[in-house]
Amino acid sequence: MSKDYYKILGIEKNATDADIKKSYKKLALEWHPDRNPDRKEESEEKFKEIAEAYHILIDPEKRKNYDLGSSNIDNQGFNNNNAYNPHTIFEHFFKQNGGFPNMPGTSKGPFGGFRFHTTGNNSSFSSSHFSSTTNVKQNNQIKSLPLTLEELYTGCTKKMKITKKLVDASGKVMPVTKILDLVIKPGWKRGTKITFENEGDEIPNSKPGDIIFIIDEKPHKFYTRKDDDLYYPIDINLKQALTGFKLTIQTLDNKPLEVDVREIISPNYKKIIANEGMPNHKNPSQKGNLIIEFNIKFPTDLTPDQRLKIKDIL
Repeated sequence: MSKDYYKILGIEKNATDADIKKSYKKLALEWHPDRNPDRKEESEEKFKEIAEAYHILIDPEKRKNYDLGSSNIDNQGFNNNNAYNPHTIFEHFFKQNGGFPNMPGTSKGPFGGFRFHTTGNNSSFSSSHFSSTTNVKQNNQIKSLPLTLEELYTGCTKKMKITKKLVDASGKVMPVTKILDLVIKPGWKRGTKITFENEGDEIPNSKPGDIIFIIDEKPHKFYTRKDDDLYYPIDINLKQALTGFKLTIQTLDNKPLEVDVREIISPNYKKIIANEGMPNHKNPSQKGNLIIEFNIKFPTDLTPDQRLKIKDIL
């Protein structure tokens, strides 16, 4: 007899059906051609051999004939008959044993999100997806992403380290660490969501959820943001309010902005400087306003001479 099916599956001759199924599951996942694109021919041959060994040993009559060294084993034309095609056996096995697994290292779930269909001698792919057991998606993970106004003004890239659960070839759940690159565009606001699809935990027989980062704004020492406008409060005295003054403001991109205040500042007056606010997230070259809010500090006391001079002036 040319092939040792027990050796191919790595089991003893007294192996039970449970042993055969466990070994087939492990080896079929390990040697599936879709998992081994860099050694396609070798994996296809191994995948076929594993399916062939499972096909013979899981059937009591075929196994008995095989053990007796009989040539009367119903295995003629293996891989040329749709019922014996290794991909058909693979699909049938997982349908009967808990559904298709999630495969680490693929971008769209099991085997890249595709399903095997066998027709005659050929195996083809379809995006019509697996049995209903794989349609259940895990809950999304929501994470807060606090950013400074400076980071939201200029844009930036954040590297976020996450730990998630993956299912290995044997079906075992294991933790892995991954770095995600979060590209923050100028003008993004509190509440903006950055979604990484299928980057959540993997659980057997279900699709991984998404990881969603939601932007939050850290409080700023000077500025307050409202939509694309920036508010800049400043305390001034009565003399400045009546006679004017010059003000230097440090912008969020770390540049000095010289402001010449010549108008009389009355209570609740706001000075608006166009195009010095936050970038618009749809058109970063277009910016909101910088709005300077004045808080006039009135003197708590005046000398008689000061009172007289003010009366004369006013």
